Amino acid sequence: MMLLAGCGGAGSGESSTTGAASFSVQARTLCQDFRKRVAGAVANVPQVDEANPQPEQVKAATAAAAETVLPLVRSTLARLRKLEPPADRVAKWQSFLHNIDAFVSTSAKNLDSLRESGDVAEYRRAIGERDDLIERVDVSAIVAGVPACAFL
Repeated sequence: MMLLAGCGGAGSGESSTTGAASFSVQARTLCQDFRKRVAGAVANVPQVDEANPQPEQVKAATAAAAETVLPLVRSTLARLRKLEPPADRVAKWQSFLHNIDAFVSTSAKNLDSLRESGDVAEYRRAIGERDDLIERVDVSAIVAGVPACAFL
C-alpha cells in the first residue's frame, strides 16, 4: 500500500503526538482494508446450519475458511507487526499482536482438524473457542488504542 509506505514514524522527526496519530492511522487503514477483504472471502465460505450442522457442511466450510480467510488474517498480522507503536503503547500493542497470534494458531489447528473430520461436537467446541479468542482480540485492540482493529 503506497499510503502506508509514505507515512513516517515518530522516529522520523515527528512529535510523539504526531507519531501516535500516524501509528493510529496506519493501523486503522490496515484493519479497514482487512475487513473489506475478509468480507468478500467470508461471503464465499459455505454456510453451516448452526441449528443442525452436518459433517459435510463442517468440512466444506472449514476447508474454505482455511484456504481463504485464515491467509488474510495471517497477512494482516504480518503487516501489523511492521508498525511501530508509540513508546507508551508498546506493551499494549504487543499484547494485541499476541492475541491475534493465539487466534491464528488455534484457528489453524481447529480448521485443519475439522476439514478432515467434520466432527460436529468438535466444531461446536471450536466455535466457542474462536468466540473467546475474538473477544480477547477485541479487548486488546481497544486497550492498545486501535479500536478499528477490534476483531480485525
